[in-house]
Amino acid sequence: PPRSTLFPYTTLFRSFAASAARAYGRPETRAALPGLLPHLVPGSELSDVARDPLASAARMKFRAVVSAAVGRGQARATLDADLLFDTIVGAVMFRVVYQGSWPHDADARLAELLDGGARPR
Repeated sequence: PPRSTLFPYTTLFRSFAASAARAYGRPETRAALPGLLPHLVPGSELSDVARDPLASAARMKFRAVVSAAVGRGQARATLDADLLFDTIVGAVMFRVVYQGSWPHDADARLAELLDGGARPR
């Protein structure tokens, strides 16, 4: 659909999903991630050093944008930014790492799906 008809944060959802797909789509990441997942549990040394600083910065920015949308009435007041963040990351990680690809239009399709759930009712 034309951009003007989309929920204002669909572009954010698409951008975030595309960035995650690029990161997880790197051959070395796709090869290493299945073996690393057990070591990325919260509180582990690898998680504390490698994952948490990056995820925390992205999560904080994402929370701020979602909170602003909620404040303007552009998103449901009950929208859980952390759950939405985890949903995007999980969907991208699963698709890229375990299915081996991220179709060219997948970020738009994921954003459309999330957009429908985020809109005020």
